[in-house]
Amino acid sequence: MGLLAAIVLGIIFIPIYAYFWAFIFRWENNRRVKRNNFTPMTDKQYYLLLIVHGIFATFLVIFAIYISYFK
Repeated sequence: MGLLAAIVLGIIFIPIYAYFWAFIFRWENNRRVKRNNFTPMTDKQYYLLLIVHGIFATFLVIFAIYISYFK
């Protein structure tokens, strides 16, 4: 796989990874809210979680490309 293909796949991977894990965290939070006296996750917290997962996914993609092509 070429470097350009790896970059394109990485750009596709970043939002998928971020949305998936943010969805899992929100789903778990909603499950806990129903069973216990927790406060539900606000939209601001969800978007912050989405941004944090997006940043982490970006680091993963950069690290994977670095390991694969520049080492």
